[in-house]
Amino acid sequence: MAAFRPCSVRAAQRRRREAWLLCPFLSGASPVPCLLCSCPTGLRLDPWERLLPPLADSCCSLRVPPRCAALLSGMNVDAQVHAAEALSNLARGNANTQTIIAKAGGIGPLLAMLSVKSSAAQAQAASALAQLTRLNVENQQTIASQGGIPQLVALLQNSDAMVQAMAALALTEVCRENYENQTEAAEGGCILSLVEQLKSTTNSDAMEKVKAEAVGA
Repeated sequence: MAAFRPCSVRAAQRRRREAWLLCPFLSGASPVPCLLCSCPTGLRLDPWERLLPPLADSCCSLRVPPRCAALLSGMNVDAQVHAAEALSNLARGNANTQTIIAKAGGIGPLLAMLSVKSSAAQAQAASALAQLTRLNVENQQTIASQGGIPQLVALLQNSDAMVQAMAALALTEVCRENYENQTEAAEGGCILSLVEQLKSTTNSDAMEKVKAEAVGA
């Protein structure tokens, strides 16, 4: 029988800190882990680059992704938005977590969120889909097979600039190195919509983000 090896004081403190951050979610007092929803959105990692992988692993061991995925199908739009944000940050640059979220049924509800009457929900769902499909061919195909590409293309014409930007980001990742998805998006009017975004004369930070994502797409 292997000898018991107590964890270091620093490791124990880290685990307690992570548990404290997750307890409100796990107890039902709060819809999502507060730390996950404080991470910056998009693909830029900054200081979170070192923190997210171990935090994602801890969350997966506590079955946080399936619980967040379940919240996506609830009636509370705010809870849906925060759950999508948490899943987006968990999936960021983590192939294992991307797979876990997909197997937990997270993709279908995120696609459904693209059609709700909430710009915040649409933008956050698109952001989460971008993170789930980044360098993940299986998730790219899942989204395409469930009709996600036409939905994302349609959002490029949305009146909200952030929704447009996140839709462009999601299309970038869904179509990355995927000829079939690229063809479907192009035939659905994606290229024309992206060109229109680049031609926009509106001067705002939001529109600049839209143009940046359009260039990337």
